[in-house]
Amino acid sequence: MTNQEDVSKITPSSNYSAQIKQFEDGLLEFMNQYGLPTDSVLVTVSERFKVFKNIEDVVEKIEDSQKKRSFYMSKFIATSAAGLFDAALNYLWDETINELRIRVSQYDLDYFFDTAVGASSERRKKFKYQDDLVDISDSELIIAANKIGLISDLGFQHLDYARYMRNWASAAHPNHNQITGLQLISMLETCVLEVISLPLSNVVVEIKKLLKNINTNQISEKDAKQIASFCVDLPVEKINTLTAGLFGIYTQLNSTTQTRQNVRLLIPFLWDRLNEDTRYQFGTNYARFVANNDQLQAKLVRDFLETVSGKSYIPDNIRLAEIQTSIENLLTVHREINNFYNEPPFARQLQRLVGDMGKIPSQVNREYVYCLVEVF
Repeated sequence: MTNQEDVSKITPSSNYSAQIKQFEDGLLEFMNQYGLPTDSVLVTVSERFKVFKNIEDVVEKIEDSQKKRSFYMSKFIATSAAGLFDAALNYLWDETINELRIRVSQYDLDYFFDTAVGASSERRKKFKYQDDLVDISDSELIIAANKIGLISDLGFQHLDYARYMRNWASAAHPNHNQITGLQLISMLETCVLEVISLPLSNVVVEIKKLLKNINTNQISEKDAKQIASFCVDLPVEKINTLTAGLFGIYTQLNSTTQTRQNVRLLIPFLWDRLNEDTRYQFGTNYARFVANNDQLQAKLVRDFLETVSGKSYIPDNIRLAEIQTSIENLLTVHREINNFYNEPPFARQLQRLVGDMGKIPSQVNREYVYCLVEVF
């Protein structure tokens, strides 16, 4: 390539600064004619030039099929050229959130809503359809999208920063904060790479298939073991989220008997991988349903916990009376005739309530110890 050819290729880029300055002078003169403020309204030309020097690399990362409908990009470029970086960031963020909502709607809405607001929360009852996604805050949206795997952990951190900047340095809210050209182009690249043009990972695709199968097909014990083998390599955080999603499916009043049976077959393979916080959250959900007198869902949560011998994770104030009654029942049959044959079901009931770790509320600890000493 000759020097002359080199110059011809870079000449358009080198003219951007002059062209932008000429446009700015005319715009500011127009404002002056009407006595409008012109100071600190537009970002400096040098900062705008930084955007134009780097934007080609980002645009090339967008597929041609997407470019045809990327009106946000045209608006981003137009507002950047005009020196309105705050407006450019606002257009970019709105497109990112819109694209993320589309991805969620194409994935599994119930799974997402359970993750975003909690399967047993009062708010959960308000979310059912795709149109309800607009009532999920941007922060909740990206947090839940990260938990279910639509956004990577690193991508989440970058997007959360872009969200912060959008809230405090964009046209979304009145402010006088300045965004630099490199900051703006960096946030554009983040949104394009982490959401707008990001393909679904293999793990996300497999979990999507799993959720669909659980809701529509009958799963055998063999199938459950095969699914469990897929889950072995998942990080604990993803196991926690997936199990919470299955919990949400199980406790939905409109879930079918077959769907719940599918969950019952799969949950025991996942339970040992869960962290303690997630297990206790299931118990807390039971207490919440009891407190709200949601008897049907409380029963479903209890069934779910019984499947994995997890009743010991129910809060102590709920378990207290049940453990006391279970102790009394066991002692009663122990002291009667044929106790050897009659005790096992009552002993198993008590064991389910206290769990393998022997979680005993302090109020009944003495009675529990005396019971064990007498019976065993």
